[in-house]
Amino acid sequence: MLVSRGYKMGDWQLKAYHKKDLLFKVGDDPDDELAWIGRPLEEEGVAKTVALFGGGATFEAFLRDVIARRPDPRDLVDGLSLPRLNAGFKELAAGPAVGWTYAVWVHESSPLNR
Repeated sequence: MLVSRGYKMGDWQLKAYHKKDLLFKVGDDPDDELAWIGRPLEEEGVAKTVALFGGGATFEAFLRDVIARRPDPRDLVDGLSLPRLNAGFKELAAGPAVGWTYAVWVHESSPLNR
């Protein structure tokens, strides 16, 4: 499961879970939903994460950028063939990528709510 939040001022947070395990996170998220502070992604976790999510070389490059603390959201989207992170409801409802289900909450005043 991927959980992504983007904020108006450009901050971006992302967490990747498999079952109950937090595989990696991006951004300054206080981990309020966890009973512990999530560990950052380390080199030995890259192969496991690519195997779980698929995505190949572009996604692997994104994960290496996560380790280096310079991830680009576009590389995540491209690496996993997902819709843009700022996609509106109509775009998401048009059909998720094969094997993915999307749940999105956007305030009615947001420009994403088209």
